[in-house]
Amino acid sequence: MKGCIGQRGLAVLQLRMGAALAAAGFLLGAAAVFAPAAAAVLVIVLAAAYPFAAAFWLPAWCRAACFRATAEAVCVEKGILLHSAAFLSRHKIRYAAVFSTPLQRMFGIVSLRLMTAGGKVTVPMLDHSEALRLAALLRVPLAAGGMRRE
Repeated sequence: MKGCIGQRGLAVLQLRMGAALAAAGFLLGAAAVFAPAAAAVLVIVLAAAYPFAAAFWLPAWCRAACFRATAEAVCVEKGILLHSAAFLSRHKIRYAAVFSTPLQRMFGIVSLRLMTAGGKVTVPMLDHSEALRLAALLRVPLAAGGMRRE
């Protein structure tokens, strides 16, 4: 089984980035009272960086964030410049938890968190059925507090 962040996951990340830009604009507006020149420079930098980030960096990051799973192990990769890869054997995984933020629920996607004795690894932005299929493929029990769908 193989997968990457899809279009709905990209839309969630773009909305998050837009909300962060709006919050930064609000804070810069408040900071303009005390340091108008510095706030103006930061607004110009943010206005120039946002279109680049939304058009190029975020889709590239979504393509780079992927997972590969077999019946024996799962490998989760993330990052463009700072690449990280986590390889988990099925026997090391204690349980899995399916969770989602309110924004993810609006788009019908979830994240799957795989818990081991030494830490946790998150497989981001999956369809609910894909997350359940991945947990079933790894034969990992889902946590009792995980999201249920009737």
